[in-house]
Amino acid sequence: MTATCSESVLDELRANRLVWVDEFVDARTCEFLCSELDFAYWHPSVVVRRDVDGALVSYRSEQRVSESTDDRWFSDDLLAELGRIEGRVCGLLGTGRRTLERWQAVRYRNRGRFRLHHDAGLFADDPEGERVTTIRLHLYTPGAGGATVFPYLGVRVGAVAGRLVLWQNLRSDGLADPDMRHAAQPVRRGRKSVLTTWARQHPGQGRVS
Repeated sequence: MTATCSESVLDELRANRLVWVDEFVDARTCEFLCSELDFAYWHPSVVVRRDVDGALVSYRSEQRVSESTDDRWFSDDLLAELGRIEGRVCGLLGTGRRTLERWQAVRYRNRGRFRLHHDAGLFADDPEGERVTTIRLHLYTPGAGGATVFPYLGVRVGAVAGRLVLWQNLRSDGLADPDMRHAAQPVRRGRKSVLTTWARQHPGQGRVS
């Protein structure tokens, strides 16, 4: 499920729902991004659900053990580099930047994990619509563990620095595809760092958050 040029990436994503591109960014860029992220404001990661009134509620859960930040806390130099990466990603997907949510950074330390979950299914009533595509860039390779597993596809994607991973979250009818549930396996040695965003169905008035 690896691909190397824009047409093959998009074709393979449409055909297989999951694709990754190795060495999408080089080791020096990964190191720069990680060093800049050290200055961001980090907080314990949360999960979200809809309450009875339909509002999104964020809360801490043992399902997810990691730390998060987002691009509101990124330095100007980090944002500039991320802008170049974002342009390349949008070129691969044939989508506009205004469909993307804010970039999030997540880091997993020893035993950090995210149990089986789906990235879509909560956003159909938003003006921007559902999360069509997950976009994840790995910045740091853990010593052991940390892979993303898709049990219903029978696929395991290793956490390799520089690897861009893309997957489709929706079926052709626009509903969340249950086969795309996935989990971040626990980091057993070292750490794992990623940058993630999601392409939505419709452009937002500004950066979707």
